[in-house]
Amino acid sequence: MINEMPKIALGTWLVRNSKIIDEIIPAALNNGYKHIDTAQIYFNEELIGNTLEKLNIKREDYWITSKVWPLNFKYHTYQSIEKSLERLKTNYIDAMLLHSIENDQNIITAYKELMRAREDGLVRNIGVSNFDVRELKMIKEHTGEYPKYNQIIASVKQRLFEVEDFCKEKGITLMGYSSIRPYYDPNPYYEGGSLNKNEKSIIDEMANKHNVSPAMILQRYVSQNEYVILPKSKNVERVISNFKIDDVALSDEEMKKLNEFVTFDNNDWRVMLKKQKSKNNEQPKDDEKYKIGLRLSKEADEIFKKKYNISVK
Repeated sequence: MINEMPKIALGTWLVRNSKIIDEIIPAALNNGYKHIDTAQIYFNEELIGNTLEKLNIKREDYWITSKVWPLNFKYHTYQSIEKSLERLKTNYIDAMLLHSIENDQNIITAYKELMRAREDGLVRNIGVSNFDVRELKMIKEHTGEYPKYNQIIASVKQRLFEVEDFCKEKGITLMGYSSIRPYYDPNPYYEGGSLNKNEKSIIDEMANKHNVSPAMILQRYVSQNEYVILPKSKNVERVISNFKIDDVALSDEEMKKLNEFVTFDNNDWRVMLKKQKSKNNEQPKDDEKYKIGLRLSKEADEIFKKKYNISVK
């Protein structure tokens, strides 16, 4: 039985092809990984469940993290967890997170449902994703506990220092996503841009020095800042090489240099959250959308597949 969240997870965002899932999950689990990260909105829980069912690996030998999408917060948190269990073909999920902020009442309602699911044994640990300090304190005030995890953006360009410091102070495990995007592809959802030519050349120099890829430097930076990392690739060889993160050790000088690249921090995060909150208040979601939820029925699936041009193969 794995009692603590493994520090490296196979990320699966935007991986919705059954053939690729069938390739990368065995490659990962047979080469050191013990942790798979998914979510209801990824539309791949069932693909992951199908692959895991075919493998001769005991359930207690790997960890699954999944996430409840905000449209399920108001009415369907518990039911959506039951659906995730069905899709993943498992009796329990090791860590279930609330995927993003919503209005305060829905957050509290959903978190209490996470607690109920934990009490009933559907999930073993609970947490959140993309939550700021204010939301973390609010959960503590209304439930008596802090979330065990907070999955947030973390890279050499984007560091939420205040959230990071608060989580470390309160013993909330940090999980970092989009760690390599600034080098290869700017993140469309978060400001902060991409690495400039000079910054890329510095990372290239570090990679040459350590005889690894630039992606390994970027991920090691996040790992050394005490995050669980979520490297993602559709390529088997890169999946395997990503697990060798502990073969790299960046010096204090190198870490300090990479810290200088950060252009997006908590101040930018607050502005973004304020805009999102304002938009939600001005244009509240139609209650019928909450009632339909996400990943609860074929009707809900078809609405989102069409809206977001989601294809599952």
